[in-house]
Amino acid sequence: MKTPREILFERHHAAKPRLDAVRRQALARLAASSQEAESWVALRQILRSLRWHLAGWSAAWGLIALLNLVPPGPPAPTAARQSVTPPRQWLMAVRENRRQLSELVNSPEGADSLLAAPALPPQRRSELKPLCAMA
Repeated sequence: MKTPREILFERHHAAKPRLDAVRRQALARLAASSQEAESWVALRQILRSLRWHLAGWSAAWGLIALLNLVPPGPPAPTAARQSVTPPRQWLMAVRENRRQLSELVNSPEGADSLLAAPALPPQRRSELKPLCAMA
């Protein structure tokens, strides 16, 4: 006499290849999901080791974004945008100022000395003669 187990095995013997295929597919999906889970775990570990660095960079970029939201100040004054005056005009202004100063001091001979360029360049220090002789 056959046991009920043997009867069931004989009856469902034809379903065994299909069950094996289903089992293989389930194991393949499980292996793929475990590899995917392992990759997520590895990525999480990498990000966790960098958390303080990423927090600092995030704060810096947040500050930059906040500063970019602030509206710019008033436009620069037009006086700052004007071109630089040429040196010739500066020189003429300085000479005129010297002339006016000499008139205020009431020294007409000083005005010519202020406006005139020195005739000779100054002597070199090595050419200066000492005031006292050393023995």
